[in-house]
Amino acid sequence: MPFRCDIRLDATNLGGPIAEPARLEAWLIEPKRIVEPETPIALLDAAGRHLEVRIRFRCFIERLAAAEGDVLQADQLLLQVMADGEEIPSGFAYCTLQQGDDRGGGVTVLRLTDADRERVIDVLAAAFHGYPVMRYVLSDAGAGYGRRLRALIGYFCDARFSRGWPVLGARRGSDLVAAALVSAPVYVPPSPALEEERARMPDRVGHGAWERMARYERESSGLGPGAPHYFLGMIGVIPREQGRGYAGRLLERLHAMSEADPASTGVSLSTEDPANVSYYERAGYRVLAEADVGAIHTWCMFRPDGE
Repeated sequence: MPFRCDIRLDATNLGGPIAEPARLEAWLIEPKRIVEPETPIALLDAAGRHLEVRIRFRCFIERLAAAEGDVLQADQLLLQVMADGEEIPSGFAYCTLQQGDDRGGGVTVLRLTDADRERVIDVLAAAFHGYPVMRYVLSDAGAGYGRRLRALIGYFCDARFSRGWPVLGARRGSDLVAAALVSAPVYVPPSPALEEERARMPDRVGHGAWERMARYERESSGLGPGAPHYFLGMIGVIPREQGRGYAGRLLERLHAMSEADPASTGVSLSTEDPANVSYYERAGYRVLAEADVGAIHTWCMFRPDGE
């Protein structure tokens, strides 16, 4: 018979002592899904030590009681789960602690908030400075190219933050080294504030640029799958940190989010760099369609859940 377990910031619950201060860096699972034994469920920063929390038994994740970024107190409730089988005896360690994953240079992947907005813009403006879509859209920007690029990316960030859609980041220490802007499967209408920002965008980036951006979005968005899915709008790594696996870590987190979401069938994206096609294919994506939009060629790719 199923029974509820409250998992707290406690040495007995987590299978080992936690140094303070402890901070919840990231959830690695989503609520309302079943997880198997040894599934990583969370990342903690305990006095500078990165720890991965793994569940020890099969269970249903009922509720995440703490938020990413929270500074945790002793005995604070982290999550509630429903376990199958006989009731777990008192004193049983619900979880185990592992030293944090060091792939990608000790990077931590987490969901960002609007407090990170300017740093996300920094990362993506550096990563996309010479990208074909940006060069096409802002082709008449001249000396104002950098300023207009930041305004465009800022709008894309606000379109996610204001709707509660995922903005993912990879931190190495305190430095944000990579970021991804994601649209969720369920449509959320724009807020009045976002509508006002959109109305100002032609003046901020140029009317011709805004028309080219609209054309690109209109013609490329029709290439994706018809079923609900996550859309990866932008993913980028600051140039000096590229080639260290940080983008792959963000993709892994996004794939896990999609697979845990019953509303989603997978993840789609568009790329205009032919070198990216093989990279995404290695991550499980396949090309659905290709098209020419103005002066650029775009590939629409999709990764079904479970690949």
